[in-house]
Amino acid sequence: MQTIKNWRKLVKIWAKFLGINGIGKVTWKKSEDGLNCEIITEGINFDVFLNYPSKLNLNRIATNDVNAFRERYGIEAAVMTIQREIDNVFRPYG
Repeated sequence: MQTIKNWRKLVKIWAKFLGINGIGKVTWKKSEDGLNCEIITEGINFDVFLNYPSKLNLNRIATNDVNAFRERYGIEAAVMTIQREIDNVFRPYG
């Protein structure tokens, strides 16, 4: 029952993201821990995401747009983004 409630919340958030400037396609998937859901967007709009601190875990916002992350959070965050993307590419190869 709890999972159904979580999915309903997710669908409501997903519907709000549609039509927002900078956000194209919106999908979701279960997180790696299997306890949460991740919203995956085509594009990023940090200002909109920051309006939902009670619904989104703002500490887990990530993007592969290094420049957008640098502009918003600084060079250290951009470096961490590059490192994460490199890890994601090469992880399957060991």
